[in-house]
Amino acid sequence: NLYHFASHILLLFGYRQREGPDYHAILESNATPFTRALIFGRRSDWTDWQRNIMWIATGLSESDVTFDDTHSGLGNVCFREAVVGGQTLTLFQGPFDAQIWRRIIEQSYGVVLERRDVVIFRREHSRVLVNADDVRSLTQRVFGEERVREVSFWQEVPFVKQLETMSKAAVLISTHGSNSNHAIYMPAGGVVIEIVGVKADYLLAERISLSSGVFHFRHTVDNRELLHGTPWLDTSSPECYGSAQCAAAVKSADLNVDIGDLEKTLLVARNIAL
Repeated sequence: NLYHFASHILLLFGYRQREGPDYHAILESNATPFTRALIFGRRSDWTDWQRNIMWIATGLSESDVTFDDTHSGLGNVCFREAVVGGQTLTLFQGPFDAQIWRRIIEQSYGVVLERRDVVIFRREHSRVLVNADDVRSLTQRVFGEERVREVSFWQEVPFVKQLETMSKAAVLISTHGSNSNHAIYMPAGGVVIEIVGVKADYLLAERISLSSGVFHFRHTVDNRELLHGTPWLDTSSPECYGSAQCAAAVKSADLNVDIGDLEKTLLVARNIAL
């Protein structure tokens, strides 16, 4: 999960910017005050994208990392009382850190971040867009067929391939999930459109988008029929999320988007990002 991993590692990126930063050295060569890292887990579980996020955030390569699988139960404990309190809710402390992040990416991977394409994340399990083909057709009509990219990113998709796609994303369209956290690889000034159901007002993705320097639109689908006959129909979003059963019902539900409503959101996004 992109968020659950990055929320621990990017704390160190923020710390690096605050502790006597030499911005020229950071931007030119990803210079870092860190020398070693200890990760509780197995090297065999270390994925391509985790390796790359670690390097961008800390300047440490895999050869600088020691893996300790003897305390696998500790997991993420060492990051919970973190250096920069509260940053796990945003990944970055603000757009300035995100701009440095982007500069490192451009110089290290040879990509140019430019607002050009529209990327649709197509989920295959929970929170699936029931009328995904209609959403794609509408998006192609609003933005132009040549701009639209439909993707599913899983671990087998190399990090560099994901980065190449997201570095050109002016607009990112996704149902709620860590997919939308790919905003950290988008050019500044882009737009994330997060499609959610009623009462699914979970603010995490919005905070990450805004701290990354991109706009965030939450497009709500009226799927209240899911809650008919339940005690949660008239509850507020916070009350729903306070109930495990209500949260599970709204958070994982597949969504059927009203194409007319979505078109209005896409037109505003086009005016901002392109």
